[in-house]
Amino acid sequence: MNKYIYLVLAVILILGIGLYWVQGRKPKSNEVMVVPAIEANVETEALVIKDEQISKEANVKNQPAYITDVYSKEGKNYLELDYIEWFHGTPSIQAQIEDGGCPVVEECRSFPNGYQRNKNLQLRTYEISSTAPITVSNLILYNLKMIDKKNFADDVYNNVVITFSNLAQSIATIKSWIPYEAPFKEPKAFVLVDVNNGVVTKLVEPYQE
Repeated sequence: MNKYIYLVLAVILILGIGLYWVQGRKPKSNEVMVVPAIEANVETEALVIKDEQISKEANVKNQPAYITDVYSKEGKNYLELDYIEWFHGTPSIQAQIEDGGCPVVEECRSFPNGYQRNKNLQLRTYEISSTAPITVSNLILYNLKMIDKKNFADDVYNNVVITFSNLAQSIATIKSWIPYEAPFKEPKAFVLVDVNNGVVTKLVEPYQE
């Protein structure tokens, strides 16, 4: 008989301890319990929002850039661009000093075509509109004269409007003079672009002496 009494008391004791533990785990009125699964979901959503913000590019006009690639895919034409900075006059001198190109103003070079700076590795790929004017005056045009003498006369030096097909043909065979070092991708040509809603609407290769 005593054996059964001890067994009942043991069960009551176990139930009492379990109830006390459950009650002790309930949050107080001013306490918030953290659920790991919810934390993980919140972090994932934050990353998605962050990526969306990074992918949104501001519209630009006359943005200096290097063309690093051109290609067509599924009936659309694309440019791979490396945005750069382009300085003239006094800002050009200041930029050279900042970049370690010269210690003092008197020793800085005068760049008649402007001083180009590239410190950002980011490459941007944009569709180029089928109606975007492509006007070339420098290396792209010079290369077209070398490979397509029939359609590009030697006595034409600047502001020549070409097709995307001409651009792709020139870029594919171009031997660029623009200096670069790894991990930067080889720049093929220097251009100015207008970008609207993620689409290039204008491309100009400025004349360079």
